[in-house]
Amino acid sequence: MAKAGDGARRSDQRQRQALIQIRVTDEEHLLFIRAAQKCGAPGLATWARNLLHKGCGGPSASDRVLSGALGQLAGRMQDIAHLAPKVPPEKIVQAILRVSQELHDVQRKVIGDDREGVP
Repeated sequence: MAKAGDGARRSDQRQRQALIQIRVTDEEHLLFIRAAQKCGAPGLATWARNLLHKGCGGPSASDRVLSGALGQLAGRMQDIAHLAPKVPPEKIVQAILRVSQELHDVQRKVIGDDREGVP
């Protein structure tokens, strides 16, 4: 452990000397907390530091999940396209309807997040 006057590097907590405060409404506070949670940060301070150091252009965890879901559905559509000449049209229609329903479910989840105020 570092001791006063020994020249050793101090802990992160002791190196942080400036305090940033902003006044927000209760609704804005909730939006900040949700944004931090959406990015996987344990708290607002960590979230703010991540934005500072990593920028805000990277995909969030929910964006990565959404991208994965869309990629899987696109792969299933390609599979259906390859099967089309080999199977009865009714089976193709059923497969397309299943993928369509899954796309609709993904869309509802995304819209649901937006309605709750998640950025």
